[in-house]
Amino acid sequence: MGLFDFFKTDKKDESRSQLSLNNPNVSLGDFLAESIHNTDLSVNELTVLSIPSVRRAVNVLASTIAGLPIDIKQKQERYFEKVEHELDYLINYEPNQTIDKVTFFQAFITNVLLHGNAFALIKRSSDYKVQSLELIHPDRVTVKVLKNNSVRYEVEHSTRKSYRADEVIHVMGSTSNGFIGYSTLETNRR
Repeated sequence: MGLFDFFKTDKKDESRSQLSLNNPNVSLGDFLAESIHNTDLSVNELTVLSIPSVRRAVNVLASTIAGLPIDIKQKQERYFEKVEHELDYLINYEPNQTIDKVTFFQAFITNVLLHGNAFALIKRSSDYKVQSLELIHPDRVTVKVLKNNSVRYEVEHSTRKSYRADEVIHVMGSTSNGFIGYSTLETNRR
């Protein structure tokens, strides 16, 4: 080992010991390559979104889609026609009293992109009119396919509650069975 090799090895070992995206001596390639072999690395929504390029890509997609207007259309004989509907305000301005439409759909699309599924609970009045949409994190939902191919959604609140398909909006990403989307996080964690 030569004199200059000593300095190279020392610097490389130091940056390896502090393997983090916050360390300026570590490239994204080094981080990802080491992550494949490091079983202690937790891959979750927060760690993935801590990578600036991933966070930016997810934000661009989610923000773009969230900003688009949503038209309610009714099927005619050979086409769909835009109609005025009582749900226009709810889905285009204020899905619930807590958050506006853009925030709601940014979170909804982010869930599809990262978890492969997005869920919203449809809150109805006693006369069955839709009052609001409540986001549900995909980690709190279990999709159950019944023998007759109908779907039930088990949601973990303070207790576990089951909902019919007409009580939940479910948008999924890539799927092989038509009932549940592949989680991008789970797929790439392996």
